[in-house]
Amino acid sequence: MAKARQVNTADYNWIIGRLYSLLESYGWTIYRLAKESDIPYSSLNNLFIRNTMPTLSTLEKICDGFGITLSYFFAEQPQNISIDDLDTTEKRVEHKLRMLGLCTESAEETALLKKYRMLDREDKIRLEAYITGLAKQIE
Repeated sequence: MAKARQVNTADYNWIIGRLYSLLESYGWTIYRLAKESDIPYSSLNNLFIRNTMPTLSTLEKICDGFGITLSYFFAEQPQNISIDDLDTTEKRVEHKLRMLGLCTESAEETALLKKYRMLDREDKIRLEAYITGLAKQIE
């Protein structure tokens, strides 16, 4: 009979802790994360209550809800966000902000991207349209 694999509960605590940290930095509740991630609130809430490890597919949905990549999630304290860490929409927004001259220093870019990631999906779409309109006025 095969011996059961030992699981390090510290890993579980780190992931739940990271999720709490992201919720706090975004100013979101678990309910908001559930809506943004398209995960039932009860399922997401149980992860927190039971301090259990989410599946990879659940964690991917959570990251999509936050608008971040898995690599960003697992970076304990990301200092600088590189263009490679951005999703397609973020790259378009970042490019348009550069065209407008609004992103000149990495600290400014990081602050703008952090604010962008706090927006819900509809607001991200509106922001991209707004920035596109501004860029066209300047051109």
